[in-house]
Amino acid sequence: MGEVFELDKALEKQELAEELDRASIKQVSFRLFDRIHINERKEKIGEKTGFNFLDKAIYGAVKTFLYIVGAYTSVGKTALMTQLTANLLKHNSKIRIAIFSTEMSAEHILLRLMANKTAIPSMRIYRGKLEAESAPVVDAAFQYFHDKNVWLYDSIYTFNGIYEVCKAIGYLDVVFVDFLQNMQGEGGIYERMSVLPVQLQMMGKELNTCVIAMSQVSNEAARGDPRIIGYKGAGELAAACDLGLWLERDKDDDQALHCYIRKNRHGPTGKASLRYTDSFTRLAEVGQDGF
Repeated sequence: MGEVFELDKALEKQELAEELDRASIKQVSFRLFDRIHINERKEKIGEKTGFNFLDKAIYGAVKTFLYIVGAYTSVGKTALMTQLTANLLKHNSKIRIAIFSTEMSAEHILLRLMANKTAIPSMRIYRGKLEAESAPVVDAAFQYFHDKNVWLYDSIYTFNGIYEVCKAIGYLDVVFVDFLQNMQGEGGIYERMSVLPVQLQMMGKELNTCVIAMSQVSNEAARGDPRIIGYKGAGELAAACDLGLWLERDKDDDQALHCYIRKNRHGPTGKASLRYTDSFTRLAEVGQDGF
């Protein structure tokens, strides 16, 4: 036992020495210098999202970054996630995406993606009774998604579960979590929301992936300063994220959705106007302000 204990202490000292060396400004400068030159040779920094306002504001979906999307219930969080997934697949043929849903089944997430791809309402596809001209379109969409590197999970409700699955997959460009307040853990919602954003932030850095998480918005946010992101839970969500998005339905047009960048640690903030099309299967960008 003594030899094992001494070995453990030696490993701890070695790990500490490595961490101290890694944190020195000399080593940090080496890593930053290498990253800048890698970016210089690459056509892109982040994965193209297909939304001009995001691609301009923060270069798309950037690895190691945490994005939080806040909205009231049924405003459009899942619709935006679906459209982002469809756009990422369209613009980045080899992209690898994992989606963790605490609300919808994996089959219904795919059904939404199918509706987005085909412009055929999801429940019409689900019913299975299609017009002669629609059936080949749906079959082609099935083949399209069959060949993509996408994982859909509907039964994982803990951070540890998400982390272990992502680590087991081995390499991911983007991880979606929908939505945070449904995730399980110790304590009440405020305790969980105090820990979860930091965990997701660390996971993004460790696994070199972009994490995009959906969050419910508290009533207090609507009554307070509109520049503050009022995610339901704790302020750590707003503090930890690199990009904080806020979704609102237009008061006069129920098919219009406004997307505000209220926090951008690495660039400008502003507003984009989106519009539902094709029986709510798609979100299209129709305008922007501030980019």
